[in-house]
Amino acid sequence: MLSERIYRLLLRAYARTHRERYAGPMEQLFRDRLRAATGFRARAALWAHTLADWAMSVPSSYRRSAELQPWQVCFGADARRSIFFARFEASSVSRREITLEHLLLGLLRQDRSLLSAEGRDLARRRIEAAEANPRRRPVREDLRLSWDCRKAIEAAQETARSNGRRHISSADLAAGILAQEESFAARLLRELR
Repeated sequence: MLSERIYRLLLRAYARTHRERYAGPMEQLFRDRLRAATGFRARAALWAHTLADWAMSVPSSYRRSAELQPWQVCFGADARRSIFFARFEASSVSRREITLEHLLLGLLRQDRSLLSAEGRDLARRRIEAAEANPRRRPVREDLRLSWDCRKAIEAAQETARSNGRRHISSADLAAGILAQEESFAARLLRELR
């Protein structure tokens, strides 16, 4: 339909990040509204509303993408390895998600300066004792992060941002775990430090 083709052309004016995220749902919404608009008057009103919204939201999409660029936080090499080890730990006990305790184990495996050797061994034993499943050979699978783990990573991002860094370090991950004050991992880390 001509209206749909014109709308697709209008979508090209949005910032690339906005298009990648929202173009599909925006097209579907426009198609649904177009189908519901019967008659010339309803279609003219739809186009008037669409063009007004387009004129306001295109500049906004560029402004938002420009604001995000300087503060996009990514993981440093040590934090990436910590999360890799956390995935390994979660997979080795048949978990479907990476919990805060697995993130702590991955962090302890990566950053040996965080706790003494005795503290690392004690943390591992206490976390393994709390696991329901015995260890097994880990399989290669993608695991999602638990809600607590995501909150810890968000706190680590904030720590990195407040220190003027773009990359999350293992120290930021430790601070993120400690920010989840009521968690078993945070209590364990505070106790063994």
